Amino acid sequence: MLSLADSIVQKIDALGVSSNFLAKLFGCSNGQMAQLLNGSKVLSNDEGLRILDLVRKLEHLSELARPLPLAFRDEVVIRSLLTNLDDANLTIRVEEHSGGEINTPAPSPDDLVRSQVILAALKIMEETGESIEE
Repeated sequence: MLSLADSIVQKIDALGVSSNFLAKLFGCSNGQMAQLLNGSKVLSNDEGLRILDLVRKLEHLSELARPLPLAFRDEVVIRSLLTNLDDANLTIRVEEHSGGEINTPAPSPDDLVRSQVILAALKIMEETGESIEE
C-alpha cells in the first residue's frame, strides 16, 4: 500500500504538476514540500490530507477541462480557477460539434469565468507550444 506522500507524488506526476508549483499553491517553500514528499520530513496527517485535497482539486479541474490540456504553471490563473471552483462559480463545458449551425443559449453568469478559463488555457498552450491532441 502506498504511503500518503507516495500517493500524492504519483498523482502530481500524472497531472504534470511540479512539487515547486504544488508548494506555491499550498503556501510553503519548495524545500519544505520536497522534504514532505520525499519522506525526509514526517508528513503529519493534517498536512497530508490538506495537500491531498489540493491535488484532488487539481485533478478535478483537469477533468473538467478535458480534452483541453491544462498546464499547471501559472499560479495566479490556477489559484483563480480553484477559487471559482470552490465557490461554485466555475463551469467548464467542452462540446464537440459536427458542423452546421450551432444554437447557443443566452449567456449565463458562468460565461465570463468559462471564457477566462479558455483564454488562460490558450495562453498557456501558446507559451508552451502545446497543442490539443485528438
